[in-house]
Amino acid sequence: MALKPENDPLIERPLRMTIREQEDGKHLVRLILRRYPQIRPAALHQALRKRDIKNNGHRLRTDGPVKAGDQIVIYLPQDEAPAADTGPGYTIVKAAHPVWIVSKEPGISVQAGSGQKADGVTLLDALRRDLQQDIFLCHRLDRLTGGLIMVAAGEDNTRLVREQMRQGLVVKRYRCLVQGRPEEGQPVQAADGRMMLEITGWLEKQADTAQVYIHQTKQPGDQPIITRYCVERVLTHAGPDHGDVCELLVELVTGRTHQIRAHLAAIGHPLLGDGKYGRNVYNRHFQAGKGPIRHQELWATCLMFDPKCTGPLSCLAGQKIQIKPAYAWTGYKSF
Repeated sequence: MALKPENDPLIERPLRMTIREQEDGKHLVRLILRRYPQIRPAALHQALRKRDIKNNGHRLRTDGPVKAGDQIVIYLPQDEAPAADTGPGYTIVKAAHPVWIVSKEPGISVQAGSGQKADGVTLLDALRRDLQQDIFLCHRLDRLTGGLIMVAAGEDNTRLVREQMRQGLVVKRYRCLVQGRPEEGQPVQAADGRMMLEITGWLEKQADTAQVYIHQTKQPGDQPIITRYCVERVLTHAGPDHGDVCELLVELVTGRTHQIRAHLAAIGHPLLGDGKYGRNVYNRHFQAGKGPIRHQELWATCLMFDPKCTGPLSCLAGQKIQIKPAYAWTGYKSF
């Protein structure tokens, strides 16, 4: 029987999945049902009989073990296919049990209560389902910020990781696009020898408005903040007023709510796409496919582990885990 085309009206959409390292050698049907518990086992076995499941382009007729890296495509009738929001988009960048470093897409909430849509599946939900372990977040990442986040199995491992992060043994770095060309700050040498500019201030958090404010002098309830940055690229005349746009490498010494967004805006260089701390009249100039960019151009791109890391981080000691930012602004690639 011929495989159904993707535009068949009975097919909602093909489900695509990549077999992960920890899934190597396991049977395909069980893996699919773990990732998509809404699918009825009978519907999946029927898809196999109809050869509506492909592995690396080859149609399958029976269940069997799969290998890490295998590309699976599953075609199901519309009334059997799971909803499009079955789980958020993420990629496991580094598996170092009991720790995983994951890259998430912008728009994905890391846990309940952090801005996800009603009934939405959070990153934490998806990881617990897919890894079949009691996963906890080692730190946070804003819903609209993409990139690296570290998780651990079990509360004890998570506590040990967080302690080492508080000790400064794990450095978090970000890439972002900002308005103008910043020059503020004092020169400092980062842990890896890189020269950066350091800016400081005091952060006031308004819980009722989910917004923060930056002060140069301490006010009651303020928290100290330290942000480091350096200019990676200057995109000359990229702004609507023919002003420059800069790509920054940012390092957080303190990690407060909205720190990067608010701190850079406070010195006059808001992030592109940031409607909360920037200006939408400026942001509308930057296109992302069918319309202007809709969220801040900020990616968590690097985690650096001190050689002194121990316990659950011992196998990551001395390593630098990096990814490239995937900015929404389509014009970025033309520079």
